[in-house]
Amino acid sequence: MIFLMANQPTFLRPAGFEIDEYNHTAKLLGCWTIEGLSPAIRRKIEVAFKGISSSKDILSINCSEIEQIDTVGALLIQNLQKKLEQKGKTSALMGLMETKGNLFKQLDKVQLLAHKPVIIPKHKLPPFMVLANQAGYQIFRLGRQSLNLMSFFGYVLIRLGLIIIHPSRLRWTALASHLDRVGFQALAIVGLLSFLIGIVLSFQGVDQLSQWGAAIFTVNLVALSMTREMGVLITAILVAGRSGSSFTAEIGAMKINEEVDAIRTLGLNPIDVLVLPRLLALVIVLPLLAFFANFMGIVGGGVMLWVLLGIEPANYIHLVRTAISPTGFWLGIIKAPVFAFFIGLISCFHGMQVKGSTEEVGTSTTRAVVESIFYVIMLDAVFSVIFSILKI
Repeated sequence: MIFLMANQPTFLRPAGFEIDEYNHTAKLLGCWTIEGLSPAIRRKIEVAFKGISSSKDILSINCSEIEQIDTVGALLIQNLQKKLEQKGKTSALMGLMETKGNLFKQLDKVQLLAHKPVIIPKHKLPPFMVLANQAGYQIFRLGRQSLNLMSFFGYVLIRLGLIIIHPSRLRWTALASHLDRVGFQALAIVGLLSFLIGIVLSFQGVDQLSQWGAAIFTVNLVALSMTREMGVLITAILVAGRSGSSFTAEIGAMKINEEVDAIRTLGLNPIDVLVLPRLLALVIVLPLLAFFANFMGIVGGGVMLWVLLGIEPANYIHLVRTAISPTGFWLGIIKAPVFAFFIGLISCFHGMQVKGSTEEVGTSTTRAVVESIFYVIMLDAVFSVIFSILKI
């Protein structure tokens, strides 16, 4: 007989068992509960079952003398049965009363559900329903994001009003730093691209207008295109891709690193610290960059016309002055602060919306650039319609 004892209270009979090799039976005794199955007793039971002679099969496990049993004891009995089966032995539980039998039945159901794969039925929808579902989701997401953007826009206006009333609240050092990054450091790429666009416009203009003997009017084409449309539009798109993306990535990384929460903990407003310096820097710098882009585009056109038509710089400057009116010049420059405000607003908004992992930073940055360019082109179209209605 094998009976396992441990330091247990006198009123608790620990778990044990005895082997009847003649009848090929293992009789379980005592309390097969979490109290009666200490780690030491459990290990001794498992070792004893491993030592059962492999020449004789245990045909039954008698549970009639189990005083108490719970889920821990039932799981241990099932594990012992599995180990016997791995040795090629067969076993069956006997002497189970109704309550004990129900425990084993419930345990079998739980284990069956745990190992049964969950099959999610696939309902095939017609293609038009799939498209309608995706379109509806995108519309819903766009509507929700538009509401959030409007709320952010209103809050930024409130903080901007407070800055105007109390200029000392503005982070002047941060503003100067962003003026340098957004403005001075962008001069090279803006100037180069505008210069090349001026060359392309003059080349295409000469190629087309020379067919009607009006190649000289290419000067008007280059001057008006650059000052009214191309200069400010190309500059805004460059700034959206260069500076707007960096704004979103910087603020998004600060959100992930909980630096924005730290700013709030210090009693500061993240809009004042992070958003307004960037926004004001864009509004100040973009008109200046647009003016520089106009100048470089006209210079590029002049160089190309000098090569193609032999127009000397002095004559070219005179023709440009006659082609550009002050109204036409200011119509292009006046768009720049509006474009800058929306680029800064959208970029900072998506940066403040970042949550979770660094992957979200990349997604938000891409979304910010795309939406900024979309808003710039849409606003340019709105300005064109307004100017056309006003006939200016």
